[in-house]
Amino acid sequence: MEWQFSRESQRNRWHRTASNRRFADSSARLRAGAFGTVPDKNGNEELAVADVVEQVDVDDDLEADEVPEEDEGVAEAEEEVLSAAPAWTEMGENEGQDPLGMQSLCIALYQTLVPGIGNVTLRVRYYGFYAWLCWRYAQDVHDTSSVEWQRYLRRAEALCALVSLHANLRESGISGANWARRLLRSDQDVLKFHTSTDEPGGQNQYLKQAYGAFGAAYGAQAEEVGLLKKKDARKHKLPLTSDLGNSLAKVYAQSVGSAGDRFLQIAAAGVVTRDELTVLARMRFGHIDDAERTEYESLFFGLTPAADPRDTKRRRLTLELVLRVTEKLGRPPKAIEVRWAAYSRGGIDGKPLELPGDDLEEHRFDWSVYHANDLLHMAYECLFKFTLQRLAKHPAGQRPETLTRQVIADLLADWEATTDTWQDLTSNTPVVADAWSKTEPLSEFRLAKDVLAAADAKVECTVASARAAILLLAVLDNRMAPVAQRCTATLGKAALHPFVRSLHSELRFLGDYAAAPLASMLQSLVLHRIIERHFWVAFQKMRFNRGYTFLLESQDGLLRTRKVDGPMLTNPRLDSSIDFLSDLRLLDDKGLTENGRLLVAQL
Repeated sequence: MEWQFSRESQRNRWHRTASNRRFADSSARLRAGAFGTVPDKNGNEELAVADVVEQVDVDDDLEADEVPEEDEGVAEAEEEVLSAAPAWTEMGENEGQDPLGMQSLCIALYQTLVPGIGNVTLRVRYYGFYAWLCWRYAQDVHDTSSVEWQRYLRRAEALCALVSLHANLRESGISGANWARRLLRSDQDVLKFHTSTDEPGGQNQYLKQAYGAFGAAYGAQAEEVGLLKKKDARKHKLPLTSDLGNSLAKVYAQSVGSAGDRFLQIAAAGVVTRDELTVLARMRFGHIDDAERTEYESLFFGLTPAADPRDTKRRRLTLELVLRVTEKLGRPPKAIEVRWAAYSRGGIDGKPLELPGDDLEEHRFDWSVYHANDLLHMAYECLFKFTLQRLAKHPAGQRPETLTRQVIADLLADWEATTDTWQDLTSNTPVVADAWSKTEPLSEFRLAKDVLAAADAKVECTVASARAAILLLAVLDNRMAPVAQRCTATLGKAALHPFVRSLHSELRFLGDYAAAPLASMLQSLVLHRIIERHFWVAFQKMRFNRGYTFLLESQDGLLRTRKVDGPMLTNPRLDSSIDFLSDLRLLDDKGLTENGRLLVAQL
């Protein structure tokens, strides 16, 4: 028996995967080119042999040491496909991001560029709070029970949220803020917060996560910066502060004074009055005295010994880069402005960004590679959306070769940029001096803006957006190909794996097809690098995560659109970094503060 992906089954919350035979057949079709034929780079017909058999879990960060050798990876992937048993898979409507499996390497790269700071670590004082909390738990409780630690942690987090928002209901970056605001807006004077902390996963809890914001966000980053001992250095599963963590905990304790002991007493009771919240005001996340501020500055800029000197250096260089951009702008930058400044090597209101020292310039280049890699997958995702929308106009389905031929014909028809070959197109698409130019039509900034006009899944991807994606690929080819080896070194060993898609692989693909007829090259790109790639990525997600994330489906040799998604950029922790610098009073609404200028001079 074979299960078909019918439209009726799509309405159900749960889908059943194919049987062994169906899996084997689908895998064989991918490898044997059953999706049809397209011209090769010389214009001749060739089988659409999929080059997307991979063993990388696309939802996880890529680790170079975990990537198998090519032959081993292919063998393992084929064995898993052929031995897969029938199983129920979740529809996965929220798991369809990164449809081409190209964002994972971007995520892995920015994690190395900003170690110790996460996208959801929003306030710097949480690091001191958790160091102090772990330190006091070890001193006062002497219980290695995970249940006891969980209760202690969750009550402390909830109480700290109440303290911060009692002082200022508009305080940002506070975990459990929505719950705390609702409770504070009630007419109760005595707030029994323990009912919202002691039943993880239950109703009306301050946070759903079992170990709160510590478990979901801050714990791993606190370990990353060296405040907590590594897991393999502990005798139990509870967090333990390192010497660095103990030092910060003591500074934090001095900052909060007697409020610290009173805080822990109230947290243990699980009940607090509004007057007591006022007494505990020194615990709020916006209150950082000079000594504590200096300790955070030393921690994040590597001015004191830390767990990993290399990580410390990378974090310091990223934070310094943000400060340098702030200095040039005369105001706090947005995260996207830091990215464009690093990529364009200037272009800030027409003025170059001058960076002192080789280390900072090399780090800027690493950020430019990250940004280029992000622009690359965004261009591919735009072309994918354009293809899906064209396919959606044929409910009965289309054969892949027919679809790709029509898509490219629509894009090239009456387009003044059309040339004979990809090489001719890149030659006619000059690299502008300022990639961040808002006026140059062929700057990466302008082209990316046109591509992102199709970001909303409900918005049509126009011919103009899809053409902008093609031009963006041409500009990236021109700008990054001359430094391809440096790009690969920045991307790391994972980029060398034959089934990972990145600047490394795609610059090689574009180079291989440089002399091919333009229409043939673009048809190959859409079929091989996008459609077949998506099928394999979706199969991997279904195999490993039990999620059904296909944006299109294949049945009886015909493709049909199931869902449409748009291009997107990844979020590289820069927003949190800017917030941290604000918390440390290194920048304000006017740009660098006096503390900020002193630190920049020191760096």
